[in-house]
Amino acid sequence: MKKGLVGIIALKTLIFLFLFPGLPLFWLWYTFVGPGYWAELNDVKTELASIPGVEIKDLGFNEDITLEDISAKIYLKDKGILYLFGLTRESFKEPKSLGLGQIGDFDIRFTGKQFIEVTNEEGERESIKSDVAGYGINIIGSGVFSGMFPFEIKNVQDLVKRYDGVLDVISQWPDVDHKKKIKDDKGNEYNYYTLRIEN
Repeated sequence: MKKGLVGIIALKTLIFLFLFPGLPLFWLWYTFVGPGYWAELNDVKTELASIPGVEIKDLGFNEDITLEDISAKIYLKDKGILYLFGLTRESFKEPKSLGLGQIGDFDIRFTGKQFIEVTNEEGERESIKSDVAGYGINIIGSGVFSGMFPFEIKNVQDLVKRYDGVLDVISQWPDVDHKKKIKDDKGNEYNYYTLRIEN
């Protein structure tokens, strides 16, 4: 063999040995530690900050294998506080759900009974009614709580635009001592109410 060919083979072998373990290690770092892990949170933060009149007060999240359960407490200029949860990149486009936990001085709550899917002792799936409690509602889609609003909310930007209308509806909810009951078409039952809080 010629010396030049041996040198090229050796160089290619070194590059392969460097890249082969290096690429998976880089991918692991990027996905679970580096900027890739924080990418969705950063995107959510950027989207929130781009909405006129919005000031981000707090961002929350659950650190797991992936970063999840992103929540945000935002202040809308000349209006008040919104506490949002379950935020993703889709929350600013056409999400299937958008959680609202607080608007203005009203902390949103509910208790009730809801059908959930479980596996019984025979290994078969069945629905059972279970006690539930919530610290917020889904205001998008055809759910029982989104149906309480006389308008459709499509995403975070739409919620911000409709702040006054949403506040008007939530401010009429009862307090904890006078909960009201609502039932959906699936037989789930909820007692909804608000707690007044000071911001």
